[in-house]
Amino acid sequence: MRASLFLFSLCVLLNVCPVSAQNLVVYRTDGTQIVVPIDEIDSLCITPEQPFEPTAVDLGLSVLWATCNVGAEKPTQVGDYFAWGEVTGKDEYSEDSYTYYQNGAYEHIGTNICSTQYDAARAVWGSDWRMPNLIEINELLNKCTWTATTQKGVAGYTVTGSNGNSIFLPSAGCYQGTTLMGAGTEGYYWSGSTTTTELSSAYNINFSGYTGKWMASRAYGFTIRAVRKK
Repeated sequence: MRASLFLFSLCVLLNVCPVSAQNLVVYRTDGTQIVVPIDEIDSLCITPEQPFEPTAVDLGLSVLWATCNVGAEKPTQVGDYFAWGEVTGKDEYSEDSYTYYQNGAYEHIGTNICSTQYDAARAVWGSDWRMPNLIEINELLNKCTWTATTQKGVAGYTVTGSNGNSIFLPSAGCYQGTTLMGAGTEGYYWSGSTTTTELSSAYNINFSGYTGKWMASRAYGFTIRAVRKK
């Protein structure tokens, strides 16, 4: 509707105003402008918005790492938060709201949920993508250089591979219950791996003053950085 109104207004402008004295001004959302003289315009076409396609970076590791979080479209966006094994976001991240916590116990859905029905990356982005497993997050932690940095006002870590390529992980914090904790200072990224001895917890990348592997309650809401095959 807005696009149609714009085109109608432009047609009126072209027909009733002296073209030699008119410019077409396009105002971008970032506040900048594009000015084009109307007599230089041959035609206008408003194309539909292209669907987002996630991209990946080769860090010299066994898999490619996505350039942004699942649910985001830019590296500096935090994306969506997921409880481990759930494939959609929600308003509350607690045992009471966790799909796989029933009758006071955590349901065993596998020690490796990568590429399964419980994999949020696969569910949101398609079968080419999946959550990283424990081996792959260890690679990212131990074979890359982690540098605390800020990009476009967003705090996080730049993770650089031995080949010089890098990704940015924003400090998205995490949800416990309905409370977002540590946003801007801490980051928690799920892997698809857990153990058979601690069914209540799963492995993740944790940076809260340090970087490392950590286990946390599956019911918490963490972000996900997906991987895919080379």
